[in-house]
Amino acid sequence: DLTQVQIAWTQAFCLNSSLDFAEIAQMAMDRMQILPPWLFSIDRTTGEFGTCCCNSLTLGIVHERYPFPALWWMLEKIENSDSDEHIRILEAFIKLFPTAAMRYLCSNHEFAGQRWLRYLLLEPAMPFRLRI
Repeated sequence: DLTQVQIAWTQAFCLNSSLDFAEIAQMAMDRMQILPPWLFSIDRTTGEFGTCCCNSLTLGIVHERYPFPALWWMLEKIENSDSDEHIRILEAFIKLFPTAAMRYLCSNHEFAGQRWLRYLLLEPAMPFRLRI
């Protein structure tokens, strides 16, 4: 899938750089001009770039069936991301875009932890869809 290859390359490129991810997210969201309310996706991707194994957590905006990375973090581990990381990336996005209108957040079975689901139901009280 071309989108996954582009994401993996971008993440691998950014692994050892000093880029300001918040600044990139703001610039990307301004340029994309996707009308709200937004459909969000959260995903973790592992890929190899040469001898480097890159593991990232990405929060994207879905537009015309394709997720566009809005905010991503390189994880310093090979394992799955955890509820604390899911909460932190979503809160970082909300802090960057406090007035963002969200249709709902979608994710796969990796994002079905009890703490994460409790957060979605109680803290920001946002609609979500999980593939179980």
